Amino acid sequence: MKTVQNNTSPTLADPAKQQALKSESNKISMAGFLVDNDRDKIAERKPERLEEFDAKVGRKKFSAITFYPIEITLKYQREAAKILYGNDSLESFYKLGVWDYHIVMDTQLGKILKALYFKDVKSTAMALPSIVNAVSRGIKVQVVDKGEREVEMIYENDPYPQTYFQGMFEEALRNSFHIKGTVTVNNYPDGKRVFNLKW
Repeated sequence: MKTVQNNTSPTLADPAKQQALKSESNKISMAGFLVDNDRDKIAERKPERLEEFDAKVGRKKFSAITFYPIEITLKYQREAAKILYGNDSLESFYKLGVWDYHIVMDTQLGKILKALYFKDVKSTAMALPSIVNAVSRGIKVQVVDKGEREVEMIYENDPYPQTYFQGMFEEALRNSFHIKGTVTVNNYPDGKRVFNLKW
């Protein structure tokens, strides 16, 4: 995991801004297969603690193509991280991001996305808004071309710990394009989070 950089603290001093971001988060939802896969991780790696996980999150069945509130996703992820890695730290969320990248790519949807957008790093990065919209609702993202081997991916309301998508992006470089790159993260007082990708 690369060093995470912060231009400013992600904690906002202005209560109005905090409330606005909370309101935005309430509108975000994720596809069911990205919720239930955290239980699958426990079943695969720590089956003896599956009952404990179910008790903490409240076992439910999710439809793969239905979208569920982000709060459910984050609750599942945090409890899964604690069981799998011993804590729900930024490093643990980086590992979850790496793992979830493979889960998404192994689905039929992932194969379609790869065929449509994964021609090279630049075209894949520029297609990020479409890719995000395929598996979620309400996350606002735009991509800025910064040159031949650099892009900025700007999230207006990223609900995850900052290393989650960082893990996904770096794993895409390693696994899908077989190149070495860096992803640094900057947080801003207005709630925006910028992932700077260089390769």
